[in-house]
Amino acid sequence: KAVLIYGNVQSLLKRTRIDLYPAVLGVNDTGTFYVNLPAFIPYTLTGETINTAIAKIGEKNAVKAVSEGRTKALLTIRIGKEERQFEKTVSGLYRYGKRANRYWHRHRDRWTFS
Repeated sequence: KAVLIYGNVQSLLKRTRIDLYPAVLGVNDTGTFYVNLPAFIPYTLTGETINTAIAKIGEKNAVKAVSEGRTKALLTIRIGKEERQFEKTVSGLYRYGKRANRYWHRHRDRWTFS
C-alpha cells in the first residue's frame, strides 16, 4: 500500500498544472496534455471537449484538431479517491499565423529537401 509521507493528496492536486503542447494546433494535427505533478505518483487523466466538431480527445491524452475554431476541454485528474477538474482551451487553425508564413517565404530558397 502506497502512503504519502509528507502532505496529502489535496495539496498535491492544488499544485498540479495541465498544459497543452503545442498550444495551438493546425487542423488534423495532434497535441498532448502534459500533467505537471509535484510528485511521482500514479494518476488518471480523463477528459472530453465541449465541441467535438472542432477537437477530439483520444487515447493517451492526445488531442486532435478536426476543424478550425476554439473549444474548451474539460479534464479530470484523479489520484486515489481525490479528483480535481481543469478547463483548457483548444484552438484549431488552418495555418499557424502570418509570422510563420512570412518566415517560410523569406527563407524557402535556402532550404533543401531530400
